[in-house]
Amino acid sequence: MMGLLFTSSVQAATANLDDGTYNVPVTVIKEGSKTDVSMANGFFDQTAAVNVNSGNYTITLNTTGAKYIGAMIVAGQTVKPTATTGANGIDGTLTFSVSNPDDYTPVTFNLIDLPIPDGKGNQTSNMTQSAQFLFSWEKAVKTSAPVPNTPSVPSVPADGQSVVVTAPTGTAATTTTTSSVNQTTAAKNDNSTTDVSTTKSPIAKSSTHSATIKKAKVPTTTRSYVVLKGTSMHTSMANKYYTRKAIIRKISKHYNVQLEVSYAKNLKLGSKAVRPVTINNRKVKSSTVKYGMTSKNYTMIYSFNVSSFKTLAHLIKGSIHVTVPYMKISQTFPIRFKFSQHAPKASHKDGTIGSLNQQIAGGRVVNESAN
Repeated sequence: MMGLLFTSSVQAATANLDDGTYNVPVTVIKEGSKTDVSMANGFFDQTAAVNVNSGNYTITLNTTGAKYIGAMIVAGQTVKPTATTGANGIDGTLTFSVSNPDDYTPVTFNLIDLPIPDGKGNQTSNMTQSAQFLFSWEKAVKTSAPVPNTPSVPSVPADGQSVVVTAPTGTAATTTTTSSVNQTTAAKNDNSTTDVSTTKSPIAKSSTHSATIKKAKVPTTTRSYVVLKGTSMHTSMANKYYTRKAIIRKISKHYNVQLEVSYAKNLKLGSKAVRPVTINNRKVKSSTVKYGMTSKNYTMIYSFNVSSFKTLAHLIKGSIHVTVPYMKISQTFPIRFKFSQHAPKASHKDGTIGSLNQQIAGGRVVNESAN
């Protein structure tokens, strides 16, 4: 459930329904938002069945993601999904009780067996995500008289931090992910940088009269980076999809910064599961996006231009669109890139002028052009 983002402290009206059973519209909202719909919303039926009896609300939610929900903590209860079969891919229900609830009800999901590599060789991972349900009590439709409350799902009091799940290496271990997305990479899971000074090294320049290689002034170099969430300094789940090493080349009077996404084919996400939407406050032209593959991975390369390395001292804003067909996910997520301010140990010294316009990536040549 790549990038589930939830939880809110928004003030809302308290439900005030007469005794009876109701169908109530429900939406999963992102963390800290009143209206932004979360990716997780696609895993829940948009109508909750609610039984009201003397101010006690027993709420049943249908989900298409029961196999990924190990438990749900809500209103002081730890609830596990009950397997069922229904229309539109429904595979489970979640039932809990609250007294005179507000519109916004905080919830935490203990997610299991997500189809996202954990960076340790495993193709699935577990994590904990906070959330909130938005119930539209004013649109409730009464269906019958009240039904006696008989809990059918065992509940266990939560202690506020009752679910502790080890997050995948390289990601935030507590609340939200990057959104969204989530997501994978065949690159090394190492975000560290080397604290050394920038070293200028020559690049080669071809001659039409001689095989002698002449040196130019500016080399191709690299910078490591981390992908952060769009609204916080927490690591985004997208960080696991990016290779986290940018290739930087001098083109005319600017620098071209190339980014690469790589994820395993066996995740069955398709060859274009990740598409760049914006980078450095500009829309990404589809003509500059290069899709490719290796024997095990799908790849995607795109780039942006900066006038100097000083620009990379600031957070670079961007956004990506993530599509996961079998999980019914198709959503755009804001992200930010934090670049290391330290040069690598050595710059590339053997490139010709042609190598400034081409980059070998995963066994294939990708032609580059300025955005």
